[in-house]
Amino acid sequence: MTTLILQSFVQKHFLNSFITKYVLYLLVPACAPNFLVPLILFKSTNEMFEDVRMIALSVFGILCQGRESRIIKWAIENDIIEVCHCILENGSELSKVIAMHILEAILHDNSGISYICGPTCTHVLHGLIRTLNGLVNLLAVAQDFSPRLLFHSIRCYIILCRHDKGYDAVKNNLPEAIANGSFHEMTEEYPMIRGLLRQLVLNVG
Repeated sequence: MTTLILQSFVQKHFLNSFITKYVLYLLVPACAPNFLVPLILFKSTNEMFEDVRMIALSVFGILCQGRESRIIKWAIENDIIEVCHCILENGSELSKVIAMHILEAILHDNSGISYICGPTCTHVLHGLIRTLNGLVNLLAVAQDFSPRLLFHSIRCYIILCRHDKGYDAVKNNLPEAIANGSFHEMTEEYPMIRGLLRQLVLNVG
């Protein structure tokens, strides 16, 4: 019952069809979306609660998908990158995909990639690389789990390569599975993944 109440609350106040992303933008200065973080990070094996987590995470996804600098700044200042790390390690497939969308949006913004690859945030960059590598190694073993996650992981590697420090981190830590043909069958089935994989391999030489 509590799970259903939480789900209803998040949908009503943050994802109601009458609440546009522009209204959500107005909630950011008041830090209203921050109240969703405990819901997202709360550890529970309850399947219904995973739906609550996914819905709450979707609010951040909607906010970040426009890639507006002030929203990305808010995401950085409120540790949404770390929230995404936690979801990528423990969340469901769909929650992981939403988290990847958020990370991509942050990386696409100049202030976002500068922060992640900045001299004072080496731990953030290394944490992101570790998380991406963990996903890739998992997918190399269980390729039916989620081609979408591989797609987004490769895109994140490619975006990181646009920054000198990000490039070095990717080049020096890229999983063997990326270049040793582990994903041959998947790339045959999904040409877009094949194209991204080829681009990544060319980028890192």
